[in-house]
Amino acid sequence: MDLDGSDAPIPPDDDEDEFADHDPTLADCVRLWHQAIEWFKHDTLYGVVEFAGISSQEKPVQRATWIESVQRVREAGLFDIDTSWYLIWSVVETAYEAEDVFEDPIIGSISDRMTALCRAHGLDDCDDFTTTSYKPPEWDALLQAWEEREAQLKYDMLEEAGEHAMVAMLRGQPAEFERRRAAVEVRVRRDFAAERERWMPLDAAWTKRLALD
Repeated sequence: MDLDGSDAPIPPDDDEDEFADHDPTLADCVRLWHQAIEWFKHDTLYGVVEFAGISSQEKPVQRATWIESVQRVREAGLFDIDTSWYLIWSVVETAYEAEDVFEDPIIGSISDRMTALCRAHGLDDCDDFTTTSYKPPEWDALLQAWEEREAQLKYDMLEEAGEHAMVAMLRGQPAEFERRRAAVEVRVRRDFAAERERWMPLDAAWTKRLALD
């Protein structure tokens, strides 16, 4: 595939209708990253990664396509490792939010144990220990188990995509990973705010808030 985007389909005039009838192909995704790098048609990395996450929700194949597209652009030397990890992690996290986590048997088991613990302490099904003055030690242990399982499911997505070094840092140096991820996010948000302010000056106050939040 030609990574300069020349073999990708020509975008239509109305970007909102571009993918109304089909999911983005690998060529489409690569083209959108190129447009964001060049700020073509007001595209930015922030805007494209938001779209990537949304279009990947409940679609493992689409998620894999977006991740591969980031890898292709990285291999071409247009994304550094931190930028590519930020984009891939954003896609994985957004896509995961739409997953039915209770389909995972381990999380289902943890959920059942949480429910049983709440009932044993006289709480209704809709309540838990986050609003009570007393919290049994078992509750914290179950919360930790849930968080660890969710992290593992995300790591599985990354491992499947071949992002082994990224998983190694998430496991071994989570604070360092977060520092690098956050630094890229600040830059990406500021670029988005600057571009939006340039072509929509009336939104200047909103875009500045976005960049600083």
